[in-house]
Amino acid sequence: MRKGTIVAVVTINILVITILTSSCINLEDVPVINIKTEVTLIDEKTTIEIVSAEQDETSILKSPKGTSVGFPSVDAKALINYGHGGVSYWAAKEYTGSGTYELVLGFEKERVPKKDDIVKVLVRVIDGNGKTIASTTRVIIWE
Repeated sequence: MRKGTIVAVVTINILVITILTSSCINLEDVPVINIKTEVTLIDEKTTIEIVSAEQDETSILKSPKGTSVGFPSVDAKALINYGHGGVSYWAAKEYTGSGTYELVLGFEKERVPKKDDIVKVLVRVIDGNGKTIASTTRVIIWE
């Protein structure tokens, strides 16, 4: 009987501590950049265009923390104030040829864009050997 009481008290304490600490965790939204890019292959020449690069917010639990897919790939990153304010996590998708690729860039907690920061988005197509075969950039003034 004594053993059962101890287990019950420990279980209740763990539940109370879990409830208290979970209410202290800040689950606020964090900034991300949603990128849509179009890759085209014409006469064996690859071109890439950023169709849109929009700032957005998502739950901290859903914020991307970087992606690695190997080569070939379409990848992206963002430089805040030309890198002096930090760099986003990498985002990447496997390159499968011409088409639309959607990527989402997340940021480290200490390195998020602030109002009026200059955010330069760089998107590249990388071949199977790790060589950049096409790239483009877009500058966003963070709102």
